[in-house]
Amino acid sequence: MTGVLQTRGQVTGLALAPRHPAAARDDFGPDFSKHLETSFMNEQQQSTFKTTARIAAAVLATLVIMLVVPAPVYGAFTVAGASVLPDQNVNPHILASILVIKIGFALAFVLLFRLCAPALDGRWGSYTSIWWLMFALLEMGKAIGPGYSAMEALAGVVSEAFYLPLSAVAVAWILARR
Repeated sequence: MTGVLQTRGQVTGLALAPRHPAAARDDFGPDFSKHLETSFMNEQQQSTFKTTARIAAAVLATLVIMLVVPAPVYGAFTVAGASVLPDQNVNPHILASILVIKIGFALAFVLLFRLCAPALDGRWGSYTSIWWLMFALLEMGKAIGPGYSAMEALAGVVSEAFYLPLSAVAVAWILARR
């Protein structure tokens, strides 16, 4: 808020600090607080903002689940004597590549979840099963090629069997909130 400040008979063009809404309410009447709540966004904009925020939160939750859940699964496989660690040294480029891939999967998982919600009618297990099948086939395809063992693929399939349903539950809960 800018305005003119009068001090001891002198007028200056200093910017006035915004006042607390309760103080402004005294100046503009009892309906001013309602004006403050909706002055910069209409209802449709507020709804769009809330939906976008929920989608962003769901993507973040899915990403965190997809990054955290595999660690104990791969750890359990390693403790059991399975060789699930990559043969090459893990460098920052590989980790950045994994992060970008996981961000892409998290975005796709959440956005498709949102688009399919009316058609699924609460059958999130079907949605998760389709994703798990896709990931399982991806893991098997990598195991056929060089540099990726069958045990790495199995550990990937097992971790996906945990993190996809967890992600679906988290996404359904976040997107359903009002």
